[in-house]
Amino acid sequence: MNGTQEANSTRLPEFDIKNNPYSSVLHSTLQARGKIVAVGGGKGGVGKTVTTLLLGAACARKGNRVVIFDADWNGANLHTCLGIDEPQKSIYHFRHSHLALKELLIDTPFPGVEMICGASGLYAGHHPTTNEKRRLIRELKQLPADLVFIDLGASNNFHVIDFFLASDIRLIVTTPDITSIQDAFYFTKLAIIRRLLHAFNNHTQIRRLLFNPSETFGESSKISIVDILDILDYYEPGTKEFARHLIKNFQPGLILNMVRDKYDLYEIQSLKIAMEELLHIHPQILASIDHQQTEYHSNQLIEQFINQRGIWSSIEKLAKEILKQQKMLKYASLLNKKPGSEMFRSSEKEELICSVRCTHWNECNYQHGGQKCNLYHLQATI
Repeated sequence: MNGTQEANSTRLPEFDIKNNPYSSVLHSTLQARGKIVAVGGGKGGVGKTVTTLLLGAACARKGNRVVIFDADWNGANLHTCLGIDEPQKSIYHFRHSHLALKELLIDTPFPGVEMICGASGLYAGHHPTTNEKRRLIRELKQLPADLVFIDLGASNNFHVIDFFLASDIRLIVTTPDITSIQDAFYFTKLAIIRRLLHAFNNHTQIRRLLFNPSETFGESSKISIVDILDILDYYEPGTKEFARHLIKNFQPGLILNMVRDKYDLYEIQSLKIAMEELLHIHPQILASIDHQQTEYHSNQLIEQFINQRGIWSSIEKLAKEILKQQKMLKYASLLNKKPGSEMFRSSEKEELICSVRCTHWNECNYQHGGQKCNLYHLQATI
């Protein structure tokens, strides 16, 4: 059976975001409330864990109840940063003792911040099954918290990327180091391919292509998004626009850590341009955090960072941005669910135009007066 015949025998469902969820495992569509924030990037040592802790502490200081989940399956260490040598409860007990996530919450030294410890020591190295991921994501959304930060492991494997995709707000942390920049790029590229894989999971030929693209294109790092879109349209005419829609609205936030001088800032700009031109997405540069030569000690770690004005100032601005995006996502979700709401329905006859007269102008992160309202784009950060 050739590719065209196989494609015809496995027809895709109608391309509609509401009726065709692209992931049966990670369905955070149209229900995004800005509650789940993933912090990833692929490379280890770029400061994901410290950034997650500081962001959690900053958001808690603004009156939010925060949970930080250590999703490193190969050697979690977030608890060590908080001075906890051997946690009594961890994700291991979620898997083997069938405890609910809320039963694994432990207090931290910081008011308003709780955490769920990841797997470490003898329990490390066991990735979650598909059913466990379903349960994890469902229970993360049900935790009694305003914000849940996921500290992702240093890896580009699909276990890490699936949690990244399941989140409402996605942050990528990198340093100016060229290997970190490259890893951040490939992490994002693999996340896009994984997202498309979820979308076309019922199509045998396309699923095979996206699951192992190197078999079709050779070295996977040389596969362009344009190549992938073209091959999708070859196997199933009409899929390209649907895929473009999913990719276009994939807008991660970029954080440059360990900045030493103004020249380091050029690296994050280059990464942003590369993502726009080669991956066809529009990431936002959310923060740059200065490098500090300081020795840190376990549970004093956050206080030491907080006492350094440059770092803490950057973290507070980043926290403010996250809370603003969370508020906008909540607002967008409510509008989308409200009966008769026309806000997210595209229409050639009528479009919502951004204006200073909008009641949300002062708190909106997408102020483009006179242009089409950018809230339209929020439904597909899903």
